Amino acid sequence: MTLDPALNPALDPRVIDSLRQLTQDGEPDVLAEVLGLFLADAPARLAAIAAAAQAGDGPALHRSAHALKGAAGTIGASALQAGLPRPRGDRTDGRTGPFRRGARGRPA
Repeated sequence: MTLDPALNPALDPRVIDSLRQLTQDGEPDVLAEVLGLFLADAPARLAAIAAAAQAGDGPALHRSAHALKGAAGTIGASALQAGLPRPRGDRTDGRTGPFRRGARGRPA
């Protein structure tokens, strides 16, 4: 994955276009609502990830990372999705690691 924003925009234009097309005449802008919800919710999701990692709570870390990855996918933030940790398995055993590593050795 390249870091050049011209080649790899923060938000996938195809997803943005799809969200724009969902707005019906006379109805609120779906794109604006979805982005607003993501921006309002993201800080709490990031805090939950950090708290779970700090506490060594594998199941909570997995749930929180999975939720943020899903929300990122909804808005087309594929780079964010790729940058979030992906615990192996479902981590119901309470462990937080190991994580699969991305292309640059960071958790993917």
